[in-house]
Amino acid sequence: MPELVTDPMFTLRTTDDTKPGSLFDIFGCADDGTLIDLPAMRAHQRAAVVTALAVMMVSLQRYAAARPKSLSDWAAEWHRQIGDDALRLVAPESEPAFMQPPTEGATTELSIEAVDCLLPGVQHEVKTVDGAPEECWVLALMGGLARPNVNFHRPSIRLGLTAVLPSMDGSMGSEITCLVAGYEQLPSRDGTSAKDHMVWLRPMTRATEPLVATDLPQPFLSTGRAVRLYRAGEALGARFAPSNEYRVLAPTQWLEEPHTPKLVSADRVERFRLAKKHWGYDVQHQILFGGQRGKEEVVRPRIMELVPYRTVRLCALGTDQGKTLGYWEAVYSATRQNQGFRLGPVGAGDRAADLSRRMLERLKSGQDQLSATLIRLLEIQDFDQLKHRAREKVIVDQANNHFRGLAGPASVQKVFDLLQEPSDLEIEQQQMNALVADAMWNAFSRARAVTADYLTAAAAEDYLRGALTRQFGGTSMVDPVDRPNLVRQTYAVLQEMIAHLTPDDRARLRTMSLSQPPLSFWMVLAAAPEEQTNDDGCISVWKSILRAMGRVGPAGRAVGRILAETEFPRDRVSRLLSATGSTLVGLIDEVARWLISHDVANADLSLLATLGLADALADTATREWTRRHIALDYVRAVRRDEAKAA
Repeated sequence: MPELVTDPMFTLRTTDDTKPGSLFDIFGCADDGTLIDLPAMRAHQRAAVVTALAVMMVSLQRYAAARPKSLSDWAAEWHRQIGDDALRLVAPESEPAFMQPPTEGATTELSIEAVDCLLPGVQHEVKTVDGAPEECWVLALMGGLARPNVNFHRPSIRLGLTAVLPSMDGSMGSEITCLVAGYEQLPSRDGTSAKDHMVWLRPMTRATEPLVATDLPQPFLSTGRAVRLYRAGEALGARFAPSNEYRVLAPTQWLEEPHTPKLVSADRVERFRLAKKHWGYDVQHQILFGGQRGKEEVVRPRIMELVPYRTVRLCALGTDQGKTLGYWEAVYSATRQNQGFRLGPVGAGDRAADLSRRMLERLKSGQDQLSATLIRLLEIQDFDQLKHRAREKVIVDQANNHFRGLAGPASVQKVFDLLQEPSDLEIEQQQMNALVADAMWNAFSRARAVTADYLTAAAAEDYLRGALTRQFGGTSMVDPVDRPNLVRQTYAVLQEMIAHLTPDDRARLRTMSLSQPPLSFWMVLAAAPEEQTNDDGCISVWKSILRAMGRVGPAGRAVGRILAETEFPRDRVSRLLSATGSTLVGLIDEVARWLISHDVANADLSLLATLGLADALADTATREWTRRHIALDYVRAVRRDEAKAA
């Protein structure tokens, strides 16, 4: 049963294996690059745990005669500078224990979640004794550094910690050593030993006056509450001494720490926190690269320019008064270079900030154009009309979420990728445009797939394509060049049929009976693939198409455009595009007769034929592609006619 954090109570995942180890094993494995992770650590604890371990290590190193490397070196420095009492898990409440300040009156029970930064409820705690192992309680003590403010549960100076943890390989050990290196390069206020930096060693009672951060050595480690662990048999439990006094005043104030972003406004400077903000791509850009947030400026963490790294982990805990609002994390590849990468200093000529700003401008433009497209897709004036239309609101929410999910992380990664290349404004803009256009197209495609009216969807698509051309350099990045096989095959078959048609054949076709086609029909049909000549549904389609070919010549305009120009009723077009089976065959024949009755001399009948053939062959993907393109041709022609009339 472990009693000290120097006992092998932690589980360490290293480059060699997973093994038990002590606090000093963690220090040693982080320092030599073999620590990958602490499997018992919960995701939301990562930033706080890495911070706590880094502050301990950098404080011990600062006053050591020689830089500690081995387990024994770390143990010797802790013993010399801090003392072994501070390694205890459980001790009398008047004496220090690990991350547990001396106090009095610690009688209120805490669950392990309440020791940590999570809140089981608002302004009350779940009074249970959890059967978690010792390492989980210690990790909870460190995780509590980010705990939000609650009545009688004052937070630590790192309330709602939002942090950037760069590393060479994404491992926890590298994150710790990078943070240690960052602390070493910042201005510091020294004490006499590492003990002065461990503010949690000082007594904390209701009579204790709050401390002022500027009076403390930097960096320092302080808990917000006087939490004490105790034994209940072999299990651990926790109690605390309620107090409304802050341990260190102004828990959101700016501390000179390398891994936290800064928020600068007209009247104050403080740590940037996620708090109640939406975890979106704008927040991630601001944290990693800096930028304006309304009238305030977000300054990226100094560690981004202080140490080399290949991977960046962004950690953010959402908080409100008496609430935790979730934990978010994102990991990005900063470079593939073995030697690592770092951003330049903040200021004039800051390429990272400029790329981020331009990327956010493209994203905002893309979001605006997507919204305008969705308004057309749903045939509404604005989104206020969706208050009582649940289905349409779901479509909009899903499309917007899909856009943000695709473009958000990709946009951050794109900035890192562009920073690896020489500056070229034109190429950079092209790549940004392509990224946003792809996300817009994918989001719209998902929304379009659940709408029933093909013409309305086509009108929205036509608008989106125009927006892509005007603002994002065209639609080539989202419009596949290759047509479905059946579309190309049908076009080729029609060309072969036309090439062998004689005037007599045309005369027989245009007067033929669909129930008893002449021999010439079957001779022409021989150009079609065998699977179509053996299928009754395909034969029915070819009957209508070939009869029309008796009068309508080849190489004409698209059939959708002709239907619009000849004022074929919109509702009949909608029926054609949504019909299947024999109903579709009948409507194809109606369209063919419409073309003949309106003296259309030439028309490209390949899409009309493909529509029927794809349905007969159960080729759903080709049928949808064909429906969409017939609809696009129709609505574009209508738009052009309306523009001319105006």
